[in-house]
Amino acid sequence: MTGIKIDGLEVAKNVKQKVSETVKKLSEQGITPCLATILVGNNSASQTYVRNKHKACEEVGIITQDHQPSEDITQKIK
Repeated sequence: MTGIKIDGLEVAKNVKQKVSETVKKLSEQGITPCLATILVGNNSASQTYVRNKHKACEEVGIITQDHQPSEDITQKIK
């Protein structure tokens, strides 16, 4: 059985292109795609993850909002 070689960089490039085109079409219709992130605490791995998501969004025209509440925030369940 022969394996199939997949070029991950080429696949990623194609996905980014399609997303960018979709974002442009949505923007032309008055729809602004946005990613909002909430990061509580100072975990460096989480900070890197969020930073990379924001960078990826910027590359395809998606706006981002970053929310970093203080570590002593509480969740109220009703």
